[in-house]
Amino acid sequence: PLPPGQAAASRMQAVPVLGRGPSATATTAFPYSYNPSWFVSPQARGSRGCMLVRVQNYSHPGSTKPGPSSMAASCITADGDKYLSFEDLPFGSVVFGPSTPQEQQGTEDPRLAKRPDGTYLMFYTAVEVAPNGASIARLSLATSMDPLNPAGWTRYGALFPDVDGFQFTKSGALLVNPTGTSYLIFGSSSLYNGLQVATASPDFLSYTVIDDLLLVEKRPGMFDSALVEAGPPPMQLAD
Repeated sequence: PLPPGQAAASRMQAVPVLGRGPSATATTAFPYSYNPSWFVSPQARGSRGCMLVRVQNYSHPGSTKPGPSSMAASCITADGDKYLSFEDLPFGSVVFGPSTPQEQQGTEDPRLAKRPDGTYLMFYTAVEVAPNGASIARLSLATSMDPLNPAGWTRYGALFPDVDGFQFTKSGALLVNPTGTSYLIFGSSSLYNGLQVATASPDFLSYTVIDDLLLVEKRPGMFDSALVEAGPPPMQLAD
């Protein structure tokens, strides 16, 4: 047994679960497929383990420059002790993509959590290009009862207001506490100087930043000097 608070991980397979070549267990049609978020599909969909994957095609034919980002879904087709197999990602597998001016350059960094009533909460980054060419990233929220249904999403827009017409917030990871306060951890390089924490409202649709709590600060001159992001949604331990 491991000491309290520690965990062990091992590699299940030596090949990618998604790729463009024959070495992967599943094939993606997109030149760029990465930054996935894990979720379990609704019972009506078989309660399968699935990934919501950030995908990007080329900006236009003949170009190697990535275009706006969207999200495509791929679910497990075989689950073994040492092997995972996922569905292919054709172009038609996109379930969420840009649809507002604030999302003109893409929707990315998906992080999924589940509200106690069964509603899926997806925190994502909406990317816009300002008139001066600067990228504006806004941590945003959408909800769904079925993430695999492209028509089932409800958007709530950016979680935090701009400051002087600009913000750069992203990567929201929610710790759901069914019996107490739930916390959203997110990365920022404009509103706050590092990894910030906000408390969730009872309906999980609005968030209040804890101003005097900074989990991880940016460090001048280091690899995390520009931005610190949250990873996957945290897990609450038994204690």
